[in-house]
Amino acid sequence: MEAWEIRHIRQKLGATQEDLARIMKTSLATFNRWESGSAPISPKKAAILEAVNSLAERLERIQSRKSYGGNATEQLRTVLIRMGAENFLFLVAKEKRDSLPRSCWRRLSAAIPAIGLVVGVPVGTLGAMCGSRLVRDVLEILGESNRGNKK
Repeated sequence: MEAWEIRHIRQKLGATQEDLARIMKTSLATFNRWESGSAPISPKKAAILEAVNSLAERLERIQSRKSYGGNATEQLRTVLIRMGAENFLFLVAKEKRDSLPRSCWRRLSAAIPAIGLVVGVPVGTLGAMCGSRLVRDVLEILGESNRGNKK
């Protein structure tokens, strides 16, 4: 993944470097090096960032077709900051697996063999996050497109 792609994804999410560093569970200095091109992003972090980008694009398409009481991309950014990208992707894998293409899940599975395990977050904390209205709203929006795409 090139530096300009990282910057483009961050800008698409309307996130600061600090926001995206938090989302990716890395330091601001490391994220700055990725975005400036002075250090390569690891395959694992690139796969996570690509999945976040895919979710953001999907939300934009869904929102353009339907009217929601808020900005879906902004809601996604807020959820990602609160949960972290890996934890949210675990939740998407469990609840809305068809929200991302199979190729994206293959890359994530190769980069994170234990995507089914939540690392570093106690189950109680993740459960509380899953119960939040904002998280449920983003998952509901992702589910809307799946209902419309089935033939």
